[in-house]
Amino acid sequence: MIKAYFFTALLFCSFTVFGQDKTHLTGKWKIIVFDAIVYHNYKKDSTFIPGEFKESLRGDKDSSFTLGFIAGMIKGFNDYYYVFLENGQYQELKNDKLKQEGVFIVNEAGKELILTAKDKFGGESRQTLLYEINNGNLLLKIPSEGMNLNFELEKVK
Repeated sequence: MIKAYFFTALLFCSFTVFGQDKTHLTGKWKIIVFDAIVYHNYKKDSTFIPGEFKESLRGDKDSSFTLGFIAGMIKGFNDYYYVFLENGQYQELKNDKLKQEGVFIVNEAGKELILTAKDKFGGESRQTLLYEINNGNLLLKIPSEGMNLNFELEKVK
């Protein structure tokens, strides 16, 4: 009998933890920081380029192209939102226009957010992001071979 109570309590606690974490993700989140090679804060409209990256561009004939590419990436995430719904659906919005939608799964053990979306041709794309809630903000890390993309998002009220 004690085992049954213990198992029920353990099961209840695991559902409660899952529910709390998913609830923290539910809502509309705006990207406020872009961090990949350079750091850009959209709220302050400030950009920081590390010295070592500046040095790597010195004398490089493609440096203006590289800086233009980075500026384009920064501009691309301005006014960009992720919306996570209670039913497991998500949307990505740019200037309040739908860019992508699909479903999301939270893997709490690995602090992973798994996004699955369909493209306009019916194919599926799956992306695994690492996530963390810090001081009420959602931190997302998109690991890749070349560089990591890091975003900080603020919940929109």
